[in-house]
Amino acid sequence: MNKKIMIIKHGSLGDIILSLGAIKSIKMYFNDCKIYLLTSSKYYDLMKNCPYIDKIIIDDRNPIYFFLKNVDLAKKIFKHNFHYIIDLQNSKRTFFYNILFRLFSKSIISSSRPMAHLRYTIPPQGYEHVTTGLKNQLHLMKIKKFYEPDIEWLSSSNVNNIKFDNSYVVIIPGTSKRGEKKRWPSDKYAKLTKFLIEKDLSVVIVGNKSDYESARPIFEMCPKAYNLIDKSPPEILYSLAKNAKFIISNDTGPALLVSLSRTPVVWLVNENAVSLSNKPIGKIIKISSNSIRDITVEKVKEIVLKENLI
Repeated sequence: MNKKIMIIKHGSLGDIILSLGAIKSIKMYFNDCKIYLLTSSKYYDLMKNCPYIDKIIIDDRNPIYFFLKNVDLAKKIFKHNFHYIIDLQNSKRTFFYNILFRLFSKSIISSSRPMAHLRYTIPPQGYEHVTTGLKNQLHLMKIKKFYEPDIEWLSSSNVNNIKFDNSYVVIIPGTSKRGEKKRWPSDKYAKLTKFLIEKDLSVVIVGNKSDYESARPIFEMCPKAYNLIDKSPPEILYSLAKNAKFIISNDTGPALLVSLSRTPVVWLVNENAVSLSNKPIGKIIKISSNSIRDITVEKVKEIVLKENLI
């Protein structure tokens, strides 16, 4: 019987994207094993077609005091008799899981949290990129070949039905509600969009439904901008990114996704240890300040012209 391995990965969209190289590395090393992913239901549609995952177990991270629901999840996990449990989330919650796995299973645990059999100690934030930490964690399992994140399997042919007048730029103006401090002001995005349209570029605004308020000033100033808010799920966004002239984005999960397209990304970001540890992968043109709000429209224009993006 093939051995079974469970990978744990929750977190934000960006966390999922940055873990894809580690997930691929695990599958390529244990190519005769069944690979299970423990993750949130909101990532099921994204990950169901990932060629490095055989099955998905849903964990919507019920509060610890929802005892019966957590017991049911634990039973579901234990019945598989996983040979390895690889914790790529490395959070306080997965530390709780590791205690249960250590006490009630024979699984070998890889994690940066206590109770792991193979424990990697993560240095202070800012000292290493997230992908470097995952690579070092897997190295303790003798996984020597580490793959960069890739998401080519996500491409969608549906993007061929979306037509633009000119070469286009993708703008990602939103962030999660928790990430409002990482959001460049909407009025500045609007002025930048106006500049790009005047340069005979089509500008495509993407995001989910909650990003509409961030994007509204853009549409008010620039009615010619293409509105794909709530019409750009990950597979559409990635396919759009591959054919874009360049992309402009805040420090947000979708920026990490589109960076894998290898299209240049102008990344507007607060200068801090968190951004250093979670920098997108690919052709990144970083524009930073201690506060993202201090980055001027003129500065972004200057960099776009200097980099010969238009």
